[in-house]
Amino acid sequence: MRQLLSTLFIQSAENQSLFIFSEIEMKILPIFAMMEFVGIGFNEKICESGREKVQNKINYLEYKAKVLLPGKVFSLSSTEDISQLLFQDLKIPVPEIAKANQQYNGNKGGGGCGGGVRRQNYSTKGAVLEHISHHHPLPGLIIEIRKLTHHITHYVDILGKYEYHSDRFNMRRIYSTIQQTVVPTGRISMAFPNLQNISHPIEFRVAPSETDLQSQDSIKSFQDEIHTFDYTNDQNFKNLLEIESRCSFTKVSLRNSFTCANGYVLLSADYSQLELRILTHYSKDPNLIEMFNYSRELDVFKCIAHQLSGVDYEKVSDEERNFAKHLVYGILYGMGINSIASELKVDKEKAKVQLERFKNTYRTLIDFLESIEDRVFIDAYIKTLFGRIRNFSAIHDPKTLPKDIGKIKRGARNSVPQGTAADITKLAMINIQSQFDQLSINVHMVLQLHDELLFEVPLTDIDQSAKIIKESMENVVKLNVPLPIKMSIGTNWGSLESFNFNFTYSQQPKNKYPNN
Repeated sequence: MRQLLSTLFIQSAENQSLFIFSEIEMKILPIFAMMEFVGIGFNEKICESGREKVQNKINYLEYKAKVLLPGKVFSLSSTEDISQLLFQDLKIPVPEIAKANQQYNGNKGGGGCGGGVRRQNYSTKGAVLEHISHHHPLPGLIIEIRKLTHHITHYVDILGKYEYHSDRFNMRRIYSTIQQTVVPTGRISMAFPNLQNISHPIEFRVAPSETDLQSQDSIKSFQDEIHTFDYTNDQNFKNLLEIESRCSFTKVSLRNSFTCANGYVLLSADYSQLELRILTHYSKDPNLIEMFNYSRELDVFKCIAHQLSGVDYEKVSDEERNFAKHLVYGILYGMGINSIASELKVDKEKAKVQLERFKNTYRTLIDFLESIEDRVFIDAYIKTLFGRIRNFSAIHDPKTLPKDIGKIKRGARNSVPQGTAADITKLAMINIQSQFDQLSINVHMVLQLHDELLFEVPLTDIDQSAKIIKESMENVVKLNVPLPIKMSIGTNWGSLESFNFNFTYSQQPKNKYPNN
């Protein structure tokens, strides 16, 4: 063992990656252990309240589908039934994308809407449903049901398996597992449960109450072929639309379920465009350097949209800003023109025009990104700013297929900014925890979400803790552009508000929900 360690140390020293091992990975290890031990507060009442709203909406949408298809027996969780309803019963024209994965199934049990007849099943994936949604309301209903069902089965139900009562904090908490060595770029991942993959808030119109629906007539079977049913003149359907119009919109955020212990607040610190700033440092692109150094308050993606479109900075719309943001990250991560067009929701020709404008405006950045791809063919590895190495030796393997070469090039391109960002975040965490320990401040680091850190901070130490966090994160390394962070505060993760110093107890955001 001693000989093995000695050999590994010599090799690490030779390739200049010893710093990663000794100064980052070994020093971050006890911090991750403490994060696993502390966990994060969880309010199951908030979670269950959101689940109930979502389930009520699912139930209502399924009822609405029955109104649209009177007399039909079906299950909207069955892709076979959905295919039968859409393309055979409703006779919606089958698009080419639905034919790619068609199957033939025999339903010997006689259930569902196909009886015992052997039937042709076309794909009913989301892209197909979007494509045919103008023909009939049913595809849109299915899309919404799937989205809401996914929220429950992939997030809500999973979290419930990992909540435990904490005597120390006198509340329910979730304890996740941090995986330090799984992601080759140096990022961490989480499991059991994955708290880095909590769903975004979902917004929908509240389902009508049972009282509202009592005025509905019972659904009567439609005797003719269902594709001839005129739902637009059906009184039941018209009544539903009228009842729906009176229902307000609601937003369900699973993050609202994550809260803090009594006497604490949650404080978030999030790097702004960290990976783009890292690439700016590497590439020394003059336009990006000037932009990032102009003002910390400058909206970078709004400025890029201005430079690409010629629209005045102040007049750039949210849509134009988001377009620029998606374009930038599509280019940074090596997406092809078809993927970029799909991401931007534009045709291929418009995507090409925008791509060329970006390349011409930020030529130095593009040259650097292409040099990463060229260099990996020679070295078969990439190295981050701090010496972390990611091996791509498969690129020299004669068995490697041409399609896999593209994946390697994209992987190399991604690894430089992503790996450096991971190193920067870990170094900041080490510096922050060191200062908390020296000053005996009882702050709990509860989550690392790639470029964002979430802390549970005592009400008595908010300003001091925030100052340590801000200075440590923004000054962890000297680049040719600043590394500003955005801070926000609150009593639950889903409703954090912008943080300003001199925050006092009297200003504490009101928690709409008790912890217990």
